[in-house]
Amino acid sequence: MAKNSYIGLAPALAQVWKGALNSNAVGETFTVTLTDLDDGAGSITQVYTYTVSSADTTTTLAAANFAAAWNKDSRHLVSRITAASSGAEITLTSDIAGQPFSAAHGGSGTWTATPGVTTAGGGPNDIGLPGNWSERALPVAADDICLPAGAPSLLYNLELLNGFTAGKFYSEAGFSGNVGRRENGREYKLKLKPTVCEIRGRGSCFLLNLGAQAIEVVCEHSGKPTLSDQPVINVVGSAITKVSGCGHVGVAAAAGDTATVTGSFNPSGGRWFIGHPLSTLTVAGASIRNQDAVVTSWAGIATVTQIEVAGSAEYREFKSPWTTGAFYDGKAFMNVAGTYANTTVENEAVLDTEFPQQAHTLTNSTRRGRAQIRLPADTTIYTNPTSPIGAKGGPGWEA
Repeated sequence: MAKNSYIGLAPALAQVWKGALNSNAVGETFTVTLTDLDDGAGSITQVYTYTVSSADTTTTLAAANFAAAWNKDSRHLVSRITAASSGAEITLTSDIAGQPFSAAHGGSGTWTATPGVTTAGGGPNDIGLPGNWSERALPVAADDICLPAGAPSLLYNLELLNGFTAGKFYSEAGFSGNVGRRENGREYKLKLKPTVCEIRGRGSCFLLNLGAQAIEVVCEHSGKPTLSDQPVINVVGSAITKVSGCGHVGVAAAAGDTATVTGSFNPSGGRWFIGHPLSTLTVAGASIRNQDAVVTSWAGIATVTQIEVAGSAEYREFKSPWTTGAFYDGKAFMNVAGTYANTTVENEAVLDTEFPQQAHTLTNSTRRGRAQIRLPADTTIYTNPTSPIGAKGGPGWEA
C-alpha cells in the first residue's frame, strides 16, 4: 500500500484526429461517431453524418464542406471539437487542451487508410496520465489516494479508478480544485471504491460515485456553490452507511441520480440537499440528526432530530412525513401533506409549512417551552396532542 497524490504535472495538449476522404460520389455518407468517455456505460454517443452533394465535385470540396457543416453542429459532443480541412484531409481538434475524445469513422464513402488520433490529448486534469500522479503511475489496489493542497482539478477519464478497491481517499483542506464536472446539464462524477472517504477543500464541485462500496462519507468543509440551489459536494452509491459533516453537501442531489443510505445523515453545518425531485434515493432505516445546517430533503426520512447550535438550523421535508420528529430549536417545514407522528417541538423551535393549502395531521405531538407550531387551523388536524401549556388551540399551538 502506498500513498499516491494527484499532482497534475502533465502538459496540456489538445487531442487531434485526422482522416482523409477517398471518394465523393453523390449520396455517399461519411460519419464520425463520438462516445462520451466519462459516461460509464458508454451509452451517450453522437453520430455526425456528412452526405456528399452535387456541389462536392472533388474530395477537397467534400472535405471542406464536411468541416464547415461540423462546425455548425451544436450538439454537445460535436461542438466541443473544431473541424478543419486541408485538401481531402479532415482534422478534428479538441477545443479544450487536455480534454480527450473518442472518435470512430464510418459511412458508405471511402476513407483513405485508417483515420485516427495523431496527437494524444492530455493535461493536468486527466486522471489517466501517470505523470499526473506522485508515484508516476496510476493508483492500484489498497493505495491511499490524496488530493493535496495546490493540486489541479480532476476532470477527465473519471472512470479509470473504479476497477479496484483503494485505501483511503481524501482531499486536504488546501485543495481548491474540482472533482468531476457539470456539463451539458448533467454531472460527471469521479467513480472509485475507497475504504475511507474524507472530503475537504474549497472548490465549487466535488462529485463522487462510490458504487457498491459500504462506506461512511465525511465532509469537513467545501467551497461555495456556483448556483444557490446546487450543492458543491454530491455523492451517490448503493451502500452508503453514513454521511456526516458540514459544507454544501448533497446525496443523490442531481436529476437521474440513484443512491441508498443505510445509516444516518449527520449534518453539522452548511446547506444540505438530501435527494432531488428527479433522483432515486432509498433510505433503508436512515435517520437525520441535523445540527445547525439548512437541510432540504426529498428522501422521506423516517426519523428526524434537529439540535440547534447557532440559531440557523432548518429542515424541509418534501417527500413523505416523518414517523418521529424532535426539534429542539430552529425551524422545520412540513412541505408535504400527510400524517406526521410523534413530533416534539421544544425551546424556541418553530414547526411550519410553506404550503398552507396542504392537509397535515399531527399525531402524538408535544410542544414545550417557547416553541411554536404555526400550522393553519383549517388544514391541520391534531390527534392526541400533549403539552404542559395546553392542547390543541392552546397558546403556541397555532399562529
